[in-house]
Amino acid sequence: MGQAGQMVAKKVSKLIPFHEGDVIAIPLPKGGYGLGVVSAVPKTRRSLLWISFVWWFGPKWDHVPTIDEVPALKAEDKCLFGLVVMKYVHTGKWPVVGRLPGYNPSQWPMPEFVRWDVSLRRWLRVAFPGPRLWYDQHQTYLQITREEAAKCADSALGGFDTKPHYVERAIEQGWRGREPVEIEEARYS
Repeated sequence: MGQAGQMVAKKVSKLIPFHEGDVIAIPLPKGGYGLGVVSAVPKTRRSLLWISFVWWFGPKWDHVPTIDEVPALKAEDKCLFGLVVMKYVHTGKWPVVGRLPGYNPSQWPMPEFVRWDVSLRRWLRVAFPGPRLWYDQHQTYLQITREEAAKCADSALGGFDTKPHYVERAIEQGWRGREPVEIEEARYS
């Protein structure tokens, strides 16, 4: 193996593993941490940029808690949820706290997504055909009205990378699953 191949192998061997049911901590821009529960991971993990589904929770923590400090978390108590590029978990920037006690995948269902499509300038409902997020599934898209998008309680950020400032804002403002439609439209207009 050449020197470049050895360097890649060395980096890959240091990746931090995580699984469905793991609690992760996300560093927040103003300090402290939010917590997330990983509820869907792809069957195959081909790179640092693979995507998982995470449910985010407040309150803000001033330290990374131990799994024993984490209260009982339930999907319905989330402040935000969405698809996340997991490179920061793999590299240790977002620490894995531990496995959520009593984690049961059936209590953490994959919701439909509602997102603002920038190119079409329309709201779309996005659904995966199965109960889990897999790369080999094809999503279905349905155009909906702005009013329908605003009423969707179970929806997620349209992007594929939940940013720490969204989690922080969700915790601070007490969101219950998504940011208001006005914010999402303005962000992409």
